[in-house]
Amino acid sequence: MKIFGATGEFVLPLYTLRFDRVQSDPFAPASSLRIFIDRSVTQYPSRLYKTKERRTALCDYLLRKLHQEVHKQEKIVSGNRFHDLKGGNLYLPEVSQKILEQNGVILCEGDIEVRFTFELPGRGRTIASERAIQVLVHTLPIIVTNALCFTSLDASDIELFLTCYEDQQWLRRHLKEIGLVAFIPDNAILPRASGVSDLPMDRHQAAPFKSPESLRVSVTCPSKRSLTGMGIKHGGKSTLLSAIEHGIYSHIPGDGREYLVCDPSLTKIRAEDGRSIQGTDISPFINNLPFGRDTKNFSTTNASGSTSMAANLERKVECSAMIYDEDTCATNFMIRDKRMQLIVRKEHEPITPLIYKIRALYHEKGVSSILVVGSCGDYVDVSDVVIEMRNYEPNDITEHAKQIATQYPTDLISEGGKLKTVWPL
Repeated sequence: MKIFGATGEFVLPLYTLRFDRVQSDPFAPASSLRIFIDRSVTQYPSRLYKTKERRTALCDYLLRKLHQEVHKQEKIVSGNRFHDLKGGNLYLPEVSQKILEQNGVILCEGDIEVRFTFELPGRGRTIASERAIQVLVHTLPIIVTNALCFTSLDASDIELFLTCYEDQQWLRRHLKEIGLVAFIPDNAILPRASGVSDLPMDRHQAAPFKSPESLRVSVTCPSKRSLTGMGIKHGGKSTLLSAIEHGIYSHIPGDGREYLVCDPSLTKIRAEDGRSIQGTDISPFINNLPFGRDTKNFSTTNASGSTSMAANLERKVECSAMIYDEDTCATNFMIRDKRMQLIVRKEHEPITPLIYKIRALYHEKGVSSILVVGSCGDYVDVSDVVIEMRNYEPNDITEHAKQIATQYPTDLISEGGKLKTVWPL
């Protein structure tokens, strides 16, 4: 083993170990380390990293394998010998159900760099060198061999992971070509295990997603995988909305939401009482404030629900799609019914609700809207598609909803103004 300085590089048979920062004692923040593994050791075929998408997916895959192997080795070495020690653990960047570009594992032409932290073990304020040597010189090579060397991994499992990511990315890029904002595949498992977990609900307990026939579309991915599912077109219960919201990310095989994709610019709009707003033109929605306060260059350190939604929408108006959940929106920003229109005349009401602008959003800015509502039935009048979630199954009830809207008109007075003048340049 060659050593280059106390905080430099240690050249070992499988890799080069580098200390970027060494903690001062066992109670200080963990030390920052990197290891560099040459392609002659990793032996990955170039087809696995020939594109940026494949490199991103492979790095994510390897980070997951590292987590599994670190956890396995920690259980093996946690014997009675070191119960009196503090620290001695390796920590890697966290992974989730999403496949993300990250810097925990970096791949360059087959060479691999891994970044992690290591809590130097100690007794009291003294570093326990024997434990540090065991982890860095004996245990770490086992982790590297089992988690990072191609010959130790399942080649078909790697290819499945990479192909799943490539197909999701391809589908997301081609949504506009097929006129969709989002695509939810048949048999997707949308519910999560719990409100604090991103893991999928047990397939024996969850109802697989099934698209209404009227909204079903078919696509064939580059891998030749054929998919059917519900396509949400441009123009137009919370579990479905949450799933669509996370469709800007690709998910790991088996998550239940793989191949559920949406336009990458899709964003959620919600009320954020108390947020700060600086220099934002909210005049398309908010006007006639007390004391003649300017809304074309509006600032506040304590926004209301409606003004925060107006600011959120204005700052994200270049997105291709926005989603709204009635539960997290300010009611007075969403709708002003007929009775309130008669009780408070428009010239005395500072807020122009979204319902009067939502069509202008699409016609002028090309912004589609997806809403989850349970009480704002007036939105049926301005909707293109109405989907009812019944027993966790989507049903296309557009025709029925439009018939009800015709039979029981709301007679709202439009407050949106002319289309060509409602948005600032």
